[in-house]
Amino acid sequence: MIIVRIMNNNAVVALDNNENEVVLLGKGIAFQKKPKQHVNPDKVEKKFVLQSSNELHYLEELIRSIPLSYITVTNEIVQKAQELLEADIKEDSLFITLVDHIAFAIERKKSDDYLKNPLLIEIQKFYSNEYKVGSIALDIIEKHTGVRLDEDEAGYIAFNIINATLKAGSSDVKEVTVVIKHLISIIESHYQLELKINSVYYIRFITHLKYFLYRLFSNEENSNDEYLYKVAKKKFQNEYDCAKKIATFLKEKYNFSVSNEELGYLMIHINSMILHNGK
Repeated sequence: MIIVRIMNNNAVVALDNNENEVVLLGKGIAFQKKPKQHVNPDKVEKKFVLQSSNELHYLEELIRSIPLSYITVTNEIVQKAQELLEADIKEDSLFITLVDHIAFAIERKKSDDYLKNPLLIEIQKFYSNEYKVGSIALDIIEKHTGVRLDEDEAGYIAFNIINATLKAGSSDVKEVTVVIKHLISIIESHYQLELKINSVYYIRFITHLKYFLYRLFSNEENSNDEYLYKVAKKKFQNEYDCAKKIATFLKEKYNFSVSNEELGYLMIHINSMILHNGK
């Protein structure tokens, strides 16, 4: 690969073998180098193939403005997310949004500018694995920068990770998190009990809810299996009443129409969760 522009000692814009401009990161990658010279492939730690000139310009400006330690931190957090989460992570997207967020978070911390995370409790409850990565990220950031960020930032980092594993936009992720909170309240009110959040059946149900809601928010087409719905309705009458309350809420609040097939799956998941609550 041939160097086109040098951003700093640790970052260059280069042409790859397909004549595409790419951003390459690596400690000392541009040391004693000039444009039109070849990049040492052993120095490349991170490669970005961007979709537009605007993305390229944004990333260049971002990298020029932050210390190398922030890049190291972000790389380590992304690797930890890939290691701990069973999800298809959009790695480049996560890196860019995360390194930007971490840079601002450290600046805010140094200025004693505290930013409360209004969805922290919901993220802890509904995205426990992503939150775990966010908590580990605080240790990684402190190790490399000496700055200890607040617990709220673990939630914000988890939120960035959630975004990178889903097709939905960030506004949808926030909305879905809030909606899940409402739906859990509907279920607890209907059954007059408190759901045990450490139950494996609760975690499975939350996972089902998340993808069910993302399908609604993204207007994804689904089939309408009447057989599943009829069997579940006959077998789980109480769960049917609860599922209908959920469907009514989603219709009145968001104008979402829940198909009979989705109602059938909701009934089955609700039954399993309630039956094993606390187990």
